[in-house]
Amino acid sequence: QVLGSDYYQKYSHAVSLDVLRTFLSFAASHDIMIYEADFATAYLNADIDTELYIRTPEGPWTNDPYGDGVGRVLKAIYGLAQSGRCWGRKLQQDLLDLDWEQCSVERCLYKKVVNGKTLYVITYVDNLFVGVPSGDDNTYQIILEELRNKGLELSDLGLLSHSLGAHISQNITDRTISIDLTTYIDEVTHKFAPDGFPDGPTKSANRLVPITDDVYKLRKGDPVDASELLHYQPLNLSLGGALIWIGYWCRPDICAAISLAMKHV
Repeated sequence: QVLGSDYYQKYSHAVSLDVLRTFLSFAASHDIMIYEADFATAYLNADIDTELYIRTPEGPWTNDPYGDGVGRVLKAIYGLAQSGRCWGRKLQQDLLDLDWEQCSVERCLYKKVVNGKTLYVITYVDNLFVGVPSGDDNTYQIILEELRNKGLELSDLGLLSHSLGAHISQNITDRTISIDLTTYIDEVTHKFAPDGFPDGPTKSANRLVPITDDVYKLRKGDPVDASELLHYQPLNLSLGGALIWIGYWCRPDICAAISLAMKHV
């Protein structure tokens, strides 16, 4: 890793939800069925690109009962800062070797034309979304087999139905794809408001209008003592992250309110 070049690139490739939603819409209107596969222990498929040694852990499985030895790391083991980047580069190179064409704008999107059929692949860390013409399950299996021949272990999860916290329903007859986050929203609600929300005169109005002019008047509150800050700030950040995820997936109407509110956390 070189400072100023790739020193801060510590993440694996993950498609943005904007691109994924757009692709779902494109697939629905072009008779494309989307399948999902999962890479087993994804990071361990990649070699690291630097010389690195670590102290071996104690235990009989390392032939070093006292933990005094040192071993050289050859694979991108979980916990290393650069493991995600190494895995992303490995998967990218394998797909390019198999003649997949990488999108110049979204590097997690690939396409390939085989026998007049346009195929699509989207990567999300250790998840693989594959778009093939409706009814062409055999082509999907061939794609998985080609990747397995590269030494990658994949689990076939079948038609995309539940991923990244969303339930996804594909209807090729009606050319529709539905995204449902009910389960995820229920989990978030139970976590942060286990007793539900109090009734009030503006309860129904707030549900109908996700953002009102009042949100622009929000200002950072008075300083609180350190103990309250340590307790509430992580909870607020976690809740904000969950709401942002919901907004990006299927509720863009709440994104502005969340963004404004999170400025004051």
